[in-house]
Parts: sequence; structure tokens; C-alpha cells
Amino acid sequence: TYNKWFCINSFLKGFVLIFLFNIHIDVATGQSYAKGDTSKVNKLLKSVNDSFPFNPSFSLKSAEEALKISRGLNNTTYLAKSLNFAGISNWKTGNMKQAIAYFEESIKLCDDNNLKLGEASALSNLASVYDDMGNYAKSLETGTNSIAILEGLKDTARLVTAYNNIGGTLSNMEYYKESNNYLQRSIAYSRAKNMPHDVARSLSNLSGNYTLQKDYKSAFMYLFEAIQIFDSLHDNTTIDQAYLNLGNCYDFTGNKDSAMYYYLKTLKIAEQNEDLAVEVVVLNSIGENYHKQKKLSEAEDYFKRSLKLATMISSMVDIRLADNNLSDIYLEKEDYKNAYNYYVEASKANDSLMNDKNIKAMASLTSKFELKEKDEENKTLKTDNDLQKLRLQHKDIYIYGTAGVALLIIVIAFLLFRQSRIKMKHEIFELEQKQLRAQMNPHFIFNCLNSIQHFVVQNDVLNANKYLTDFASLMRKTLELSEGGTITL
Repeated sequence: TYNKWFCINSFLKGFVLIFLFNIHIDVATGQSYAKGDTSKVNKLLKSVNDSFPFNPSFSLKSAEEALKISRGLNNTTYLAKSLNFAGISNWKTGNMKQAIAYFEESIKLCDDNNLKLGEASALSNLASVYDDMGNYAKSLETGTNSIAILEGLKDTARLVTAYNNIGGTLSNMEYYKESNNYLQRSIAYSRAKNMPHDVARSLSNLSGNYTLQKDYKSAFMYLFEAIQIFDSLHDNTTIDQAYLNLGNCYDFTGNKDSAMYYYLKTLKIAEQNEDLAVEVVVLNSIGENYHKQKKLSEAEDYFKRSLKLATMISSMVDIRLADNNLSDIYLEKEDYKNAYNYYVEASKANDSLMNDKNIKAMASLTSKFELKEKDEENKTLKTDNDLQKLRLQHKDIYIYGTAGVALLIIVIAFLLFRQSRIKMKHEIFELEQKQLRAQMNPHFIFNCLNSIQHFVVQNDVLNANKYLTDFASLMRKTLELSEGGTITL
């Protein structure tokens, strides 16, 4: 069963990443070069950019000419940029060895001269070449290095492509959960930056993961959304990827006719665009479809065409797949000699992919990647934990502050209430005093006592006793009546 789902995405990456190294070149750098030559380089690189998706051969010719002129200039930025374009053009036309050489030269030049954006671009493109060749350990290493630079630059727009690319590599390594995380990041950033083309590409790639995980409902949902976006953009350069994925979805769910319809549609677009990476995959898919229908001759033809292109672009994964399929075809035809020969070739391709060095490198890179992911996860958790602690601290401060204010209000209210009670009692006491004074005039009391004193001095005991008794009765009644609210007449 074919499962190199994302290899079709690799050349499509180049189309996007060609813009990654769009560095502004200032003529006031202090470096000596002819103005006419720099203008020609810019014109050639623009020609590469314009012709890249539709005429790769012309694109390669223009890129090589721009690189030749740039090597004669004393300007590292022009040279690094031209190396990157030349690498992409060689990659597109299947010259992987030369593409790797150009990308590595560009990476070193950018690193030596602190051209971070150019370095990130070349690293990401190199990762895609390694991914095409089935060297996932190298692809993962260079891809994560590119992402580290772009994250440091906070270049969200270019991180969209880098996340999408590394998602493809992780899918090829069958790390579907991690792949989905990167693709979802790419989709989120694409939507935030209003980049519908990149949204569609990532949605299409995400559908591949869900198909391999047999979640066909999600796969179809993401694919139809991707195709709808591509159609709205009238984009015929990368929609073949979505059509191929859709064909695979129909194939895996048993709808062979619909699968073949989209395979042939994909092949037509890939041939028009000279997109060898898409073409090599869809040729194999068509061959497998014919093989399942027992149409061995047709299947053999498509497998051979796929093998030819896979050899041209040095894709060991696709070479192994085509050789295995051809071996099965000849085995069913009882042509045991050819069956054995293709089996041997498939084994060689497999050995080159799975030799001890590659296995160790893969294990080492996978371990580093998992540690990095775990570190990032731990950092995220630590950040969340710190934020939670901070929120709890703020909550505690709020609770304690509220409690303190409430307590202060209660204390103040109590003191005010107590003060009010004291004041009220004092006022009541004053009112009572005023009431007593109002009921019994002090001058009247003085006169009464003065009269009693007169009878005492005159030794008039009878009158003195009478007046004293009357005065005492009056005082008693006055005090008694002061306790009531009314007086009965």
C-alpha cells in the first residue's frame, strides 16, 4: 500500500519558498559591483520567479545565468539569493545533487554573513529536497533549524510554509499527531495573515494524514474545503495536489472509478506544469489502480513511467515503490527473472534508505525532535502554570482585599453606629433635663424652698410641715408624670 502521501508536496514547497529569500539589497552597502550587472541579475531572477511553475527548463537556464553573473560581483547578498534560486530550479528539474550543493553553499554564505532570512529559506528548501529523496532524518534536521531561525525573527508569514513542510516530513515518518500539530499551526497562521493559498495547501496535506489514519470523513471535509479555496483563486499550479489526495481518498474507500477520474485529472495538470514530483506519484497511483483491476499491461506501463521519473529526481522512496510494484506485476505474469531483478533493485533502494547510518541518524534526530517537542510542551505547561499561579495570586489578593475592605467597612459602620448611639443617649438625656426644667421652673422651686425656710425660722412648725409635704408631693408627681408621654387632665 502506498503511503508516501506528502512527497507530492515537496516541489510545491519550492514554489512558495522561492519568495522566502526576497531580501532587499541596498546599493549603499559599500561593496563594489557594476550597476548594470546587478540590474541584469534582478531581471533574470524575476524571470526565474515568473517562469518557475510553468517552464522549469527556462527557469533553470535563467537561474544559472544569474548565478554566473553574481559570482563576479562583490556582493554576498546577490550571490546567496542566486544560489537559492539556482538550487530550487535544479530541484524542480530533478537534479537533486546539484540542488543540494547550491543550497549548502547558500546556507554557509548566509551563516557567515548573518543573512538569517536567506539561511532559513535555503535550509527549508534543502529539507524539502531531502524529503523527496526519502532522507527524512536530514529533512527533519534542516527543517527544524529553519523553523528555529524564522521563530527567532518572528516571521509569521514564512513560518506558514516552514510548518507545512515539516508537517509533510513528519507524516512520511508516520508521526501523524506531531504532523497534524504543525499543519494546524500553518493553517491558523495562514488564516490570521489572510493567505488563502497556504490555507488550502495545508488543508490538503492535513487530509492526507487523516486518510492514512482511516478517518475518511475528516479527510474528505478538509479536501473539499481546500479545493473550494483553490477554485476561488483560479489556482491551477497546486490544485493537482488536492486532486491527487482526493483520488487516494476515493481509492482507499473503494470508489475506483472516482479515484481514476481524479488521478487522470491530476496527471494532466502535473504534465502541463512539468511538476515531476506530483507526476511520479500519480503515475504510481494509476498503476496500482489498474493492478487491482488485474489490468497488468496498463499497470506495468504506468509503473515504468513512475520509475523513470523517480530515478530522474533521485527519489529513493518512489524508486523502491515502483520496483516493488513491477516485481509483483512480473510475478503475476510468471516472468520470474524480471520479478527477481526488480525485487533486487527494490531491496537496494530500501537498503540505501534503511542502512545503519541512516537508521542511527533517524533515531538520533527523532530523539532530538521528541525532546525538543517535549521541552516546548514543558515550557508551555510551565508558562500556563505560572499564569495560573499569577491568576491565583491575583485572585487571592482580590479576595483578601475585598475581605479587608469589607472588614474595614464593618468596623467603621460599628464605630459610627456606636457614636450615633452615644450621641442619641446624650440627646435623650438633654431632652429629659429640658423636660424636667420645663415641668418645674427653677425659680418656682427656689420660691417654695424660701417660703419653707421662712416658716422654719419663724418656728411655725405646722405651716412649715404643711408646705414641705405639699412640695414633696408636687415633686413626686412631677417625676412620675415625666416618665409618660401624656398627662391626663
